[in-house]
Amino acid sequence: DITPSYFRDKKNLQRIRDLLPGVKVMVVLRHPVYRAFSHYVHRIRHVAPKLQRYDCSFEDILQKKDVYALLCPKYGAHMQRVLVYFPREDILLLTYETDILKPLHAQARLGVFLGLEVVVVSPLVGRRVNEGAMPRFYFAER
Repeated sequence: DITPSYFRDKKNLQRIRDLLPGVKVMVVLRHPVYRAFSHYVHRIRHVAPKLQRYDCSFEDILQKKDVYALLCPKYGAHMQRVLVYFPREDILLLTYETDILKPLHAQARLGVFLGLEVVVVSPLVGRRVNEGAMPRFYFAER
């Protein structure tokens, strides 16, 4: 499963650990600015239509220091929380821009992490899903 909110809440982490003892966890981090912009695009697409308006630009959010939009990049605090529930050797830390956009790189790291010689990767790996309005230059080395 891939849900960013899992590692922000200790109740979620505790449930995962209790229900799946010995589980290996992958944490995928994004560049904080890209993540914040992605969150902004999500709000425009999914939240704004329900509110009937959303007249805030990404620049406005940054200037206002919108707490929710800028909350997730506190990766250090989130990872400290994850380490309370899972041993370091059971956590694979990936970055979206380096590993997920280069699936062969992630595949090799995943294989080593899981102790496998061959890893069969989903055909969706490397393919953008839930494509947003982010221009192509958004991703490093496209």
